[in-house]
Amino acid sequence: MHVGSYLELFTTLFGWQFYDRLWDILTGTGLAFLPFLGIILNNVLETHVYGATDGPVTSLRRMDIELAVALTVVVLAGQPTVTLSAASLSYTPPTTVASPTPCTATVSSPCGTTYGSSGFTGAPGTAGVPIWWYGVMSVSSGFNSAARSTLPSVADFRGFEQMARTASIQNPSLRQDTNDFYTQCYIPAQSKYLADKPTSALITGLLSTYGNDDPKWVGSHVYLATPGYYDTLRASQPIKGWPYAPLRDTEYATVVPPPAWGRPYCSEWWTGLGSTGIGLKQTLLNEGGALDSVAALFTAGFSAIKRNDAVVKMVLSGSPPTFVESGYATANTVSSGGAGRFFETVAKDVVSSIGLALASIVQALMMAVVLKGLPMIQAIILLGMYALLPLIVVISGYSLEMMLTGTLAIFTVKFWTFLWEIARWVDQNMIAALYPNGQSFLGWAQGTTGAWTMDAIDKRMILDLITTALYLGLPVLWTAMMMWAGYQMMGAVSSAVTSLSASLNDKEIRPKGRLFR
Repeated sequence: MHVGSYLELFTTLFGWQFYDRLWDILTGTGLAFLPFLGIILNNVLETHVYGATDGPVTSLRRMDIELAVALTVVVLAGQPTVTLSAASLSYTPPTTVASPTPCTATVSSPCGTTYGSSGFTGAPGTAGVPIWWYGVMSVSSGFNSAARSTLPSVADFRGFEQMARTASIQNPSLRQDTNDFYTQCYIPAQSKYLADKPTSALITGLLSTYGNDDPKWVGSHVYLATPGYYDTLRASQPIKGWPYAPLRDTEYATVVPPPAWGRPYCSEWWTGLGSTGIGLKQTLLNEGGALDSVAALFTAGFSAIKRNDAVVKMVLSGSPPTFVESGYATANTVSSGGAGRFFETVAKDVVSSIGLALASIVQALMMAVVLKGLPMIQAIILLGMYALLPLIVVISGYSLEMMLTGTLAIFTVKFWTFLWEIARWVDQNMIAALYPNGQSFLGWAQGTTGAWTMDAIDKRMILDLITTALYLGLPVLWTAMMMWAGYQMMGAVSSAVTSLSASLNDKEIRPKGRLFR
């Protein structure tokens, strides 16, 4: 039997365990037999409504029917007769980019969750379930699985976004190396660029290819390709992994023996070209793990260089490089206003971006909470329904209406799982439609589409709003529809029962010897 979440594996067993215990209490105290006594007393009292001759016969027939119905309900929906085994429950999460072949979790092997080991421990291996409710759960789970299999496949854009948002530099030495490059290469180059405001066909072409924001990040192609920037700037101290080169590291010519490591130019430090070491860019790409290969699946036909840049930016956004005070960075500032204007520009960019991005960030956080919390709420609601069913069965007087109402309620709540799959499918297709090309999609995934333009913010907020509304609205709409259907069905059942009672009464008060139907 397939369930809708990790938590439901355990709440299902606990729910029916509570059912068994409450049923034992009701039968042990005799409360479970009170409805039968009520049926008898009710029909005895009704004998006074009709004549002394016909009333007892009518009451006896009605009592026979009500007792037969009550006994049937007890056997089908009251007394646990079927064993629900923990081994029969399983959950397979949806396929994602982070987990293309997800493990199927069971109670004994809850892979992918801490439930059962750190929470909801001690779940019973088996639990007794009335045959009716067991059938309702089985049919609901099977219907859900069949319905989910009909949905067309779609790429997991949200999963890739989550990978991008959580990417960061875990290696402390790499983080230090990145900070050194940021301080000794990027800051001086940015200061020089802001001070000189260079214009050339080369720079214009680079900005046209890589965007006007290219000079605002450490791997800028403008600084790499324009003479006088990364090709002339060097590390201020020897960098591990970059062997000493006599033609480059002339300041160590008189040192005997020469140092093991040298001071690479910023261009080779970043790209690794012209040396035996691996460039910082490639190291950051490797730090992203499968992020680059997964990004290639979503950006077919997109420039590999731009994709690599985007992935490196994602890694750096999770661990932003920091400025480390050094005499080298200050001494290489071309003008006294260069660095000052740089920090002023950064401050203005941050202030102008905060207002636009804040609403989108809040909406994204709310959506993340909703998406993770709803299946937990569903599992706990089902636990409460299972646990309280014995009380409802007894209080209802073992009525057929109760069985039908409970059936609709369990099916309705379990069907939420399929509705969330529909919402997920719509969400993924909306992302594909709003960000149809590789550049716009990678910009969305890393949290920036160009420079937080109003159009990008609008798209982001609309997308998150639609997704949140679907995850919340579809179950509400479905539940309301089922409540209406249940109300109509209960009305029809009540009318049928009333007609049957009226027919019995009518037959008993008519003259004997005549048959009416």
